[in-house]
Amino acid sequence: MSKSFRRLWEAGKSLLILLLALSALFLAGQVFLTSGAAPVGLLSNAPGASAAPSPELLGSVGVTRPVRMAVTNANGRYGVQYDDAAVDALFDALGGLLGEALGSAQEPVRTNRRDWEAALQRRGVYYEFPGAVPLSLAAAWLSGGESASLLTAEASRLLLAQSERGDSVRLYYVDAADGSYYTCETVVLFLDLLDSYAPNGAIFAFLQPERYGGLDPDTLILSSPPAPPIYQAGDGPNLGDTTVRNTLLQSLGFFPQSNAVYPTADGWSVRDGNDTLRLTSSGTVVYHAGGGEPRYPVPRDADRAELVELTGELVWNAVAPYCGAGRVYLSGITQSRDAWTLTYSYTLSGAEVRLGQDGWCAQFTIYDGQITDYTLRLRRYSATEESAVLLPEYQAMAAMEAMEAGGRALLLRYYDGGNGSVVPSWIAR
Repeated sequence: MSKSFRRLWEAGKSLLILLLALSALFLAGQVFLTSGAAPVGLLSNAPGASAAPSPELLGSVGVTRPVRMAVTNANGRYGVQYDDAAVDALFDALGGLLGEALGSAQEPVRTNRRDWEAALQRRGVYYEFPGAVPLSLAAAWLSGGESASLLTAEASRLLLAQSERGDSVRLYYVDAADGSYYTCETVVLFLDLLDSYAPNGAIFAFLQPERYGGLDPDTLILSSPPAPPIYQAGDGPNLGDTTVRNTLLQSLGFFPQSNAVYPTADGWSVRDGNDTLRLTSSGTVVYHAGGGEPRYPVPRDADRAELVELTGELVWNAVAPYCGAGRVYLSGITQSRDAWTLTYSYTLSGAEVRLGQDGWCAQFTIYDGQITDYTLRLRRYSATEESAVLLPEYQAMAAMEAMEAGGRALLLRYYDGGNGSVVPSWIAR
């Protein structure tokens, strides 16, 4: 082989390598252009993984979004519930106070029911979340970043109230673990924002024991019974559409261009190494880790707040975008030996949705330093123009007492048993 021919041969090989590299880059670009979504930060083992969603976005999954609030000032009390728009407007205005209080809270001190009720009657803001929230995580999300909160409890009922002397603002909460009451000092100094809210007749049940003594004393009651919309429920995204299916897969860290995707009798099966992901045409997604390098690693010393953060990211990317008028919230964290189980559920108009027999829309199992299994049930909800007609609370309470369920919280719940209308009803919890 002559020297000139050898130079041409080497140049040709270099050109071929360059063209192959450019082709690979082009195809990689096409993956993200057609998907409409990049992989989330949790999937750090996926090529091109982006940063995690911002705390503000992740918080809006519902973990740090209340479903009812009440403002008490010198003129009376203003309350909102079973109305997403009204609760959102109030929380957008006053949620920053809660974030500041959680982030600056001093060591909590145990208090009692009498002090809690007294605080509920002073100038302040009451926040109730659909499920127990890890307070350290809520402090970080509501402040938009890291937080050095001293609070390690979980709670769904929190209160910011002026101190008895009126010279400071204290944080109160009910510990979800045992129902005990706690209070702590905060750096919040003023609650002047509350004076602009005109009372609308909202009360807590304990303020009228002669009428509402059969209810949980913290039940919030407005001047008229709630009338939330009736919703239509249906299957989630159209996974028969290749683009939609690929977008969902990529949000979970699976890439159709590099993973094997097989059609099945009721949907599709995806395999990556020993990991499997099954999707049904009705919108159920089931993942199982088959061993080897963890796809979804979890620190072995992770606390409950970190577990919510990691699973909440998957919920934000793969469940929340498809639920329409629904919202998603953390509904349970349980530990059994060395394994953790976290569940998430839907809400409609601030009321829990019981989906099928199990109730939840997403469930995660964490074991041995990774998410080993999860099931997602993707649903889409749309509000109709029809409103539900419900009994007033005192009549619903009478029915509860007849069923020997007195003293429990009176709440609305939607039941989603399949595609069609979803109507709320009173339940005792």
